[in-house]
Amino acid sequence: MLLGTTFAWFTDSVTSSNNIIKSGDLDIVLEYYDAEAKKWKDVTDSKDILTGDLWEPGYVDVAYLRLKNDGTLALKYALAVNVVSETEGVNKDGKSFKLSDYIYFDVKENVDGQNNGFATRADAMAIATETKKISEGYTKFGNLSAGSEFVYLAMVVYMPTTVGNEANHDGEHVPQIDLGINVFATQDTVESDSFNNQYDAYTAVFTVANANAMLAENKDVALVNCIEPKGVLYVPAGYTGTLTLHNVTIASVQEAAAVETASTEEAAAPATKATNIVILGNVVIKATENGMSAITGTALNISGTGNLTAIAKGDLAYGIGGDSTKEITVKGVHIVDIRGGHVKPNFIKDAKYGKDELTGGAAIGS
Repeated sequence: MLLGTTFAWFTDSVTSSNNIIKSGDLDIVLEYYDAEAKKWKDVTDSKDILTGDLWEPGYVDVAYLRLKNDGTLALKYALAVNVVSETEGVNKDGKSFKLSDYIYFDVKENVDGQNNGFATRADAMAIATETKKISEGYTKFGNLSAGSEFVYLAMVVYMPTTVGNEANHDGEHVPQIDLGINVFATQDTVESDSFNNQYDAYTAVFTVANANAMLAENKDVALVNCIEPKGVLYVPAGYTGTLTLHNVTIASVQEAAAVETASTEEAAAPATKATNIVILGNVVIKATENGMSAITGTALNISGTGNLTAIAKGDLAYGIGGDSTKEITVKGVHIVDIRGGHVKPNFIKDAKYGKDELTGGAAIGS
């Protein structure tokens, strides 16, 4: 299990004369129940919250999780379960297969007070009423007040008895799944200042429209668990914030007009800093229009620990970058697939095409 858990964004205290100003802290805790030790543990203490190693038809495993807001600020969270990476196997018939297509799961909250374990396999399977393939992932949204009680979850994972030799590996090519459980937490719009309760409204967002509104204001943006296959993010030239994409499926990330600032001279200046894009979880960017590149910009700095797919479509389109891109840096990201669109026939006839002379910008997948 690859696990991402506690987010403690900030905590501090400042003393000024006889007045004490103490900041709030955002701290969400994710724990699992260790049946052998008979106690709850932070998930960072173990890589194996599922006890099974060898899966077969009829096998059932249950992971017991609990969430708590241990900070002083109200928060909203997204709990995501997704396949981080997977090694395909080869079955007895010599055909490749993914184990994630043959293992199903369901997650339920506060199931009849079952916090520490179901008595039988039948009891566990009885709650799995909305199962789906583990390859499809799971996302739960919620809100927790400051100092909240624990929210208990049971994750039932099983291989159906109907699975046959299509998932029985040949003994040499063994399939494997790295499953990630991630909690992404942001401030909730609950506390108020002297004006209203909207001072912390600009944190994580879950739609392309909300993300674009923040990008236009040159703010840090975290787009989380968003599936909008036709959605396009517009990053202003000269953007100085960080765009975080966490379990996102969209059409494109494009460079837009320059950010307006207090200084006219600064606004007119070309970008001197690469656009920072952080990839977490599974991020799929597939262009839907001809000529649309997946990710473009004057300079791009792409980092993170997630999985990235960037596929362009049509004439002279690029997976990442393009003719006007000066540089691209990619670090830490697992590249699933990067592809560009096809080229126009008259471009192929260009005398410079296929020569050593550099004629365009930086691009990956072209």
